[in-house]
Amino acid sequence: VYNRSETLWKAMKSVENQTFRDLEYIIVNDGSTENIDDVVFDFMYSTTIPVLYVTKENGGVHTARNLGVRLARGGYLVGIDSDDELVPEALEIFYRAWQSIPKEKRSEYRGVVGQCKDQNGKRSGSKFPEDINERPWREVRKIVAGCKGEHSGCGRMDIRKENPFPEPEKITFVSESVLWNDLAKRYKEWYINDIVRIWNTDSVASLSKQSDKRFSDQQIINSIWNSEYVINHFNKEDYSIKYLFKNHVKHNCCMIMAKQRGIDMPSSIGMISGTQLLLGRLLFFPSLLVTWMFTKGTDIGFVKRLLR
Repeated sequence: VYNRSETLWKAMKSVENQTFRDLEYIIVNDGSTENIDDVVFDFMYSTTIPVLYVTKENGGVHTARNLGVRLARGGYLVGIDSDDELVPEALEIFYRAWQSIPKEKRSEYRGVVGQCKDQNGKRSGSKFPEDINERPWREVRKIVAGCKGEHSGCGRMDIRKENPFPEPEKITFVSESVLWNDLAKRYKEWYINDIVRIWNTDSVASLSKQSDKRFSDQQIINSIWNSEYVINHFNKEDYSIKYLFKNHVKHNCCMIMAKQRGIDMPSSIGMISGTQLLLGRLLFFPSLLVTWMFTKGTDIGFVKRLLR
């Protein structure tokens, strides 16, 4: 939780309403500036499920998730943001799906991935092929990358405890793909077409609207770190060539804006090396144009999406 007091109650009630009852609920307040305590305490006093509420200094969602995982006692983890909701059968659906994996093969999997719908009931993105779990894992990864939309997972807690998100100095947002792509080299996922989560796209703080706001210095620093990570860890199994080019342009644009603003780079931001450095330089002039368009307040959608 970071603020969003107006949506938090719905998120908490969706956990309360789960048909699967063998659970604990951990709420991590990541240094909210709004009075979240009263909302959470009202829920804790009325709920029938065990709740652990912990507060910390603001460090970003990746640090909040790491703390929640360290404190968790369960065998499996489902994470939701404070502007999302689980459908009432979500945990039951996940549990049944996990049990459907042949017992002798479960050690190969890190969890189950289901689908989402928006607040109007529309499915987010496309369905997975019905035989997706029968295909080779390398093929599955490519198929899933092409299935646009929001997905929601339930993962093994032992794997998450052993593999936390990195917490680089002065970075307040680390992309989920940093961890997911690493785990995908060692574990498979089981995919289902059941809808398990409601993704509220009309939330005031929705990430889908971040591109309409002026980049803060911190957003620029975060974008540089995340794009730098993609570039320095690029391989064709994790990322497409198109995605690599996008991150080079994003990295260049944010570096230009950081220089214009005189932003000091934290030590967690390093260097791009080898052939990737050459590619970044070749894309410098297109990046300069994109930066100019963005700072002038262009309404061109791809520019905003590129730098989001």
